[in-house]
Amino acid sequence: MSVSLRIALAAWVGLSPGLAAAETEPPWEWRFMGGASIDPAPHGIADLGVRRDALSLQLLTDTLDLRWAPEGDRGRAWLALRAEAGAVGLVHSPWHAGRPAPERGFSGSYVGGEAGALRYLPRGVYAGVGGFSYRTSFAARPATEVEVPGPTPWLGVDGIVGRWSEVLHVWGRVGLQHDRLGDPVQPHAHLTATSRARRAVGHRAELRAGWAQGQSLLTRTRIGGLNPYVVPVAGAGWAEWWAESYVVGRAGPQVRRTHRASTFTHSLVVDAGWADDTDRPPGSLWGVGSLNRWDGRRWFVQADVGWGGGLQRATGVVPWAGNLLVGRPWG
Repeated sequence: MSVSLRIALAAWVGLSPGLAAAETEPPWEWRFMGGASIDPAPHGIADLGVRRDALSLQLLTDTLDLRWAPEGDRGRAWLALRAEAGAVGLVHSPWHAGRPAPERGFSGSYVGGEAGALRYLPRGVYAGVGGFSYRTSFAARPATEVEVPGPTPWLGVDGIVGRWSEVLHVWGRVGLQHDRLGDPVQPHAHLTATSRARRAVGHRAELRAGWAQGQSLLTRTRIGGLNPYVVPVAGAGWAEWWAESYVVGRAGPQVRRTHRASTFTHSLVVDAGWADDTDRPPGSLWGVGSLNRWDGRRWFVQADVGWGGGLQRATGVVPWAGNLLVGRPWG
């Protein structure tokens, strides 16, 4: 990237151009997260990242992400190169008729980039635009029994608007996507709202909703699981639904206890909502979850478990799921 472009973006987000081009370099930081999503089709997670100032390099299990993301008083911007090998969209691990269906899956990979910018406005409001361009390809796995799609470009652009406060964060995005596996133009709109009390005894409430048309196996929203990569549903498998339209809510009491440099947070939640899917009639779903997290001075441990009381499962497929993560945030 040219020095002039770096300085222009840094100035746009509110950084001093002189500081952006200064000779003095800030220290390196690193982060780590490892764990597993535990359900009838379990998956592992292993993330490792290093960064200096606005430049970062991360290995996100099977994805390599090289990113420049300056942030200042007036906003933030990002430019990234990304490559994923094998598990794009979890296409290798679909569900069918209430059970994992590896015979219907295949591997997926992509290479490409993304870019965007957000402007910070008064009273916690922000707005901006983001987009990506990937070349995606697929290959059969040993268990594959279906036709494997051919390679396709995958393009997307979104307008983004939101409002953040210490208690409530609401944001939405509206845009278009394209690939050769769905309609040529695939419109979509998504809304997310989260609220958590900061006191010792309070609440946890979340709402996620989306609408789309003409989407493909790539662009549909992944629903199910207790990990941070999906629309969560307690007790469901990771990406058990591939939905165009959905609405899923989460609510329950939350308890926080802080002792010296440690904080423990426990939430007992009910997840409930509605979703369509690629191979089942639209319908309701619900589950109950226990969400638990310990944060220390440098490390955290998250251990969640859920029961999907309102999920339709094949005989012998238990409606239980868990999520275990151990990690270290940037620092």
